[in-house]
Amino acid sequence: MTPRGPGHYTPTVKHRHLVWCAALWWLVPLVSPSAQALQGRNDPEQLLLARNAVLSGRLPPFDTWPQPAAAVSDTETTTGSSDVAVALSGDGRVNGQDFWDQYLFRRGSDDPLVQWTVHAENKAQWGLLLHADYYSTTPGWHATNLILPDSTSPFPLESHFLTRSWLWYDFHPLQIEIGRDQVHWGPLDNSLLISDAVPFLDMIRGTIAGGPWTLDWILSTPETRTNGGGSDVLYVELLNLHRLEYRSDNWRWSFSEKYIVHRQPTGPFVLADYFPVGVFHNADVNPNNNCLNFDGEWVPSPGFRVMGQLGFDDVDGRLFGIPDNPIPTIWAVLLGTEWQGTWDTAPVRLYGEVGMTHYLWGNFGDPSARALDLVALDRRTESIPLSAPYGPGTAWINLSARWSQGALSLSGKLEVFDTKDGVTADTPYAYNWSLEGLGTSADERLTLQARWQVAPSWGLSFQPTQTYHQGVIGLEAQAKLDWKP
Repeated sequence: MTPRGPGHYTPTVKHRHLVWCAALWWLVPLVSPSAQALQGRNDPEQLLLARNAVLSGRLPPFDTWPQPAAAVSDTETTTGSSDVAVALSGDGRVNGQDFWDQYLFRRGSDDPLVQWTVHAENKAQWGLLLHADYYSTTPGWHATNLILPDSTSPFPLESHFLTRSWLWYDFHPLQIEIGRDQVHWGPLDNSLLISDAVPFLDMIRGTIAGGPWTLDWILSTPETRTNGGGSDVLYVELLNLHRLEYRSDNWRWSFSEKYIVHRQPTGPFVLADYFPVGVFHNADVNPNNNCLNFDGEWVPSPGFRVMGQLGFDDVDGRLFGIPDNPIPTIWAVLLGTEWQGTWDTAPVRLYGEVGMTHYLWGNFGDPSARALDLVALDRRTESIPLSAPYGPGTAWINLSARWSQGALSLSGKLEVFDTKDGVTADTPYAYNWSLEGLGTSADERLTLQARWQVAPSWGLSFQPTQTYHQGVIGLEAQAKLDWKP
């Protein structure tokens, strides 16, 4: 992607939305949020906490970071560990096809050969974590955020080698995380903002809580584009995320804002890039691709959740009688439900989700400010959407189920998605009536998995997958043995 100078696109109404006020931090009595949990959003211990909460008619104890937990003991305790996990897997494919034309939504399914995690934490004050994955095949050279001396390094120092590496500290009431981590904002399995489908973000993250309010802020540089994999930096992409959330026992709503801008290596950084207030709307810092998002969830009865997200990437001011550029209102919506209960004493989770994005969702007049993240993964470089799981111009339905009984667990997921023909990341940023509405050919992917925890330290899993893409039916299967000493 060739860098460009200041965007030729004139700011529209989205650069004039109401902005947050820093005084919101002080409108409510400040209380200390709980210590950062070292587990990820899909860690078994966190899933159990979420299940127990929903079954009792309350919201899950995690969504935004930091994760609410039990009150910290007055006695400060420091703990730490070093864990190694090994996985051997084999897979086969018959007519299988990757969905690269679906906005590159799917990452590779290769599993690491060895995973190594080191962590330490003081329950009341600080924590650190280092997680590394090692693959059996040395990756090829790609442009990365890490400038290596040459292209023959025997270790994949970028990509998945270090997927989580951070230091966290509680300054009470402000918490700070610095390093590389995954982030998921929103109550659904997918997100219109940022999700843990993105392999990692290199970031600074701050969270401050007061009463039922939480303000979360992330400043990240997800992409540093270099010249041919060398050390000549062409530009740096800056991702600025803010989220204001209000929470009660069984319902929650939030307002979020995502701001993407690119800088020349010698270009200035301005205060609008950093502070969690939307001053860049009126400051006209170009190109500033901004997205507003509203989401909420409700637990109307024990075991049942209703969730939704609504996003606006641009608004045509002429709808309100305001002179504006002829850019359509760019929207996205995501709705879902979840039920958790038991079947013959065995835990069960049923989840359903529908979503739809405008054909320009995540796009922008200046290509360098589109909601894409170029990530150097092992053996390949891929673009990961920072805006929705299947990209622009797509409608989808996701259904999933999970059941477990003792050492055996079964799960399945059905994805049906329909992308309008002609919609890509390079679709011109302009009105195109022919791209309105739904597409004409739906694709589908059905994944099943059976896992047997043979012993506390090792287990077996088998995962068949059936796909339908561009009129071709594909079959894939993977078997894996994992061992944790």
